[in-house]
Amino acid sequence: MKLLVVLNKFMTPFKIMTSKQLSDIDKTANYIAVMKYYTESQIRGTEFNPRQVHTGISVEEVRRRLAMYADYEVPHPTGLRDALRYEFPNGYGISIIRNEYTHGASEGSWEAALLKDGKISFREDIFENDVEGHLTVKDIKERIEQIMSFV
Repeated sequence: MKLLVVLNKFMTPFKIMTSKQLSDIDKTANYIAVMKYYTESQIRGTEFNPRQVHTGISVEEVRRRLAMYADYEVPHPTGLRDALRYEFPNGYGISIIRNEYTHGASEGSWEAALLKDGKISFREDIFENDVEGHLTVKDIKERIEQIMSFV
């Protein structure tokens, strides 16, 4: 049997149901999207929490793809599983994170923030806001290159 992870109006995964259950619910309710199909065996026998479901690449894969910056990686203060932090000699850095509260997590993308002297900062030539979501690894690499070029 296929199970669905359903997103609420805030695009947060929060409910698991079958296809039939999905077709039976009121379409005007807060259920607005189906995130991903899972088989029952992928969920049973595990501590499956739909709020922690992420598609996309793992933090280990992101770290591998950003290996050229490994010398600048520092522990992320949140201690979260899906979080990376890089600090560069120019005093700038980047925080990269994905969890149930970040923009784009349900689609597997990442959220990043520009750091200056370890604190969230803002430069509109890098980010549209102090925190930017829906980023791919390619997007993150581009921002890292920009940040490293600051004087």
